[in-house]
Amino acid sequence: MKADAAGVADYVSALPEPEHPSASSSKRPCKRSAPHPAASSNLVSNQSSFSVSSLGIQCITRCKRKGMVCYFCNCGVDKGDMRFEYIHRVDKPARSIHTTCLLQVPPEARQPSIAKLRGMIENHDDDEFRSACRSALEFLSAS
Repeated sequence: MKADAAGVADYVSALPEPEHPSASSSKRPCKRSAPHPAASSNLVSNQSSFSVSSLGIQCITRCKRKGMVCYFCNCGVDKGDMRFEYIHRVDKPARSIHTTCLLQVPPEARQPSIAKLRGMIENHDDDEFRSACRSALEFLSAS
């Protein structure tokens, strides 16, 4: 045990002293001079977990829980109701919107939404979901 303690003491004494801030600085002294290389590579590769390629509608689902609020009208989306997931900023998570609030999608998000809706119509197995996507496509294309 004493040999291990001596080894640890030697290791700690060999570490560089942390820099102390100047008298005018309010920063606390840093305990490590540089972040661990693995930690910094994770920060660079995963800037945001919400990164998406375009604004607008991303998918259609049934609301699975109570308490969801529509991004546009701020009214509740009831459990079991159809809802669209809408991306309003590329660095933020998707928000729920009512199927009846589609007309409030801003012009810059309409074309990506229309393209996404066309893909959902082709790829969805459920007729009810495809019907909701067709209605949404008609709303967005007409406006």
